[in-house]
Amino acid sequence: MASDDPPNSINRSGNQTTDFSSIDQYNNPFYLHPSDNPGNMLVSTPLTDDNYATWRRAVIIALTAKNKLSFVDGNLP
Repeated sequence: MASDDPPNSINRSGNQTTDFSSIDQYNNPFYLHPSDNPGNMLVSTPLTDDNYATWRRAVIIALTAKNKLSFVDGNLP
């Protein structure tokens, strides 16, 4: 039976480290890429009374691309 624990290794200083694959790292919704900036504008068109559907779609696409949609739609475990 395989363990769910992440693989561990010992580094040169004798401390135990955890090895995570880069795919696991990028799939984590809490991961922030070095080029991510909270001040960046996700959608260039401001929300108005008339463009909600278009704005919503653009925001969903932008958040999905950054793997952050789960923070908004309630799917974050």
